[in-house]
Amino acid sequence: MSPVNLTCFLLLCIINTIFTQNNPNDIGKCNCDLNVGHCDLNCCCDNDCSQTDLDIFKCSEQTSGTTRQWCIPNNALFLSNTPYIITTFGDLVCVDLNNTLSLNYYLSPLTDSIEISDSFISLISNAIAPQNVKHSFDIPISDYPFNKTNYVYSISSTNDISVLSIPIQVGLTCKSGVPVYHYQDKTSNCLVSPLSLKDECSGTKTSPLSLKYFFNQPTNKFIKKPNSLQNCLQNIQSATDPFNYYSRCSEDYLTQLSIVSCADETGLAIDPSECATKLEPSLNAETCTFLVKSISYLLRFNSATGIVQAGLDVVFFNQINIDTNSEFKEQTFKVYFIPESLQISDFNSANNQKLSGNPGYLRGKPIVVGSTSSPSDRSNRFTYLMPNSQGLCQNDDNSRSIIKFRENVVSECFYKPTFDPNSNDYCKFVQNAIDKIVLGTLIDKRATRFAPFANSDPSNWIPILNSDSSSQPDVTNINGVCKSLRVGATIQIAFALVGNVANPQAEIQYISYDWDEKTDIKITCSGQICANINNLMIKVSTRVIFVDVSQPPLYAESMMARPQTNLPGDFFYPIINSSKKVIFSRHLIFFFVYLFLF
Repeated sequence: MSPVNLTCFLLLCIINTIFTQNNPNDIGKCNCDLNVGHCDLNCCCDNDCSQTDLDIFKCSEQTSGTTRQWCIPNNALFLSNTPYIITTFGDLVCVDLNNTLSLNYYLSPLTDSIEISDSFISLISNAIAPQNVKHSFDIPISDYPFNKTNYVYSISSTNDISVLSIPIQVGLTCKSGVPVYHYQDKTSNCLVSPLSLKDECSGTKTSPLSLKYFFNQPTNKFIKKPNSLQNCLQNIQSATDPFNYYSRCSEDYLTQLSIVSCADETGLAIDPSECATKLEPSLNAETCTFLVKSISYLLRFNSATGIVQAGLDVVFFNQINIDTNSEFKEQTFKVYFIPESLQISDFNSANNQKLSGNPGYLRGKPIVVGSTSSPSDRSNRFTYLMPNSQGLCQNDDNSRSIIKFRENVVSECFYKPTFDPNSNDYCKFVQNAIDKIVLGTLIDKRATRFAPFANSDPSNWIPILNSDSSSQPDVTNINGVCKSLRVGATIQIAFALVGNVANPQAEIQYISYDWDEKTDIKITCSGQICANINNLMIKVSTRVIFVDVSQPPLYAESMMARPQTNLPGDFFYPIINSSKKVIFSRHLIFFFVYLFLF
């Protein structure tokens, strides 16, 4: 396709273009289609979704993309030789600014000499503000199904109609406060103080640490459709207890909540029927059990009939001594909407295989990596260290956090060596322990390669550079000093936007560990001042830095247009050489110019 050419009047600028690609390929037809074979929530281009699904997702309200145009006054254009359609808006004539195909696509990223400097450490990812939508607490009474702008309504243990909500952190306490909307997954976290743990186990109050806060048979039910309550009342004609309508309402209108899985934090399974009897924590001497660590609502839906199954996934803390415990405990609360085509029992395995983009990575999604033991398994985790509630380093891989795309992170913890400082290998032991904190305890589970696109075939995955600390120089003990001890690393991740400018896809180009955090540690005493080596605390850190190396298309502007008319070189010669008719000559010049232009 050639650039648009317009013949214009006087000083009108014409936009020319520079070709950047011969045959650019458009990728990313449906970025939100992350579950293969199942309908993704609010994904209007997912072929697995029915028309009813699209209706409740409000897909008809999606706005189309805007078109960038270049406009000029209508009276400034007296001739057009372009073969393309020109749009007129009143007194304006407009052409698409990007009517050259190559201008709609990013250039190939420059990755031959990627350099990531310390200036990127201060970068913070831009937050995406949610759309401001007004909602009402009034219960809808229409015959239409709930949509994503409606709250999830439930029947409480006292037969009251309420909006389902999950707890959030409010100061030092964990309180209910985040309402749940239909077809919108939600997650929140709380830190619980040792005092709150003691109060809950002592029975002085009921909080989200108790299963009774979330589950109380038989009245935990969810309203299927807006007209369910009206139909429920009409079908109960001879109720002996008028205040017990909702709890005895037919399953055609309300869906019962049940416990589908239960375990402790080590993964030891507990029978759901037994779990339902552990509504309150149990205190035996100073040991407290059955404190809630995490709650997940699994709401299986049919877009036409509403919530068809409601499950609760419960995880308890291990035994806690409330007298000696001084750590804050973290709780997690989640809500998942699951399409009816997927069974709740299969949800965890399907969720682990969920794509992080299609094909480009989406912000906040995990990076797909392979490990030493399973180089092609998409369920591998790419993680960074997390301290405990006291700021100390942990040697538990389950406590590490997942690296998410375009989320820059700085995480630090303090490590206290427990090795004999008189050992000749003391520095080596300390270095190996720090490497495990930075990279992970299990060597065969460490990330060694990554997928450039979220759906890339494992055969196209790329090695992570410097991910093996064994390639780094050995730490030696020189005169009682551990020289150049590695105490941290920066994980540098370069990505580029590729494909169509209107629908860019993020492709990871490069991941590397930079072992730039080093220090010297003195382990022997000398002089009058001597620090106790047994009290040594080493700060260990990990930084995750994302850098955008995209190459956008190039634009160029041509020279100003000029009239393509030439006069003879001696046209004014008889006039300007007549000294007796200078005044007349000037008037005559203006006259000819006027005739020529108008």
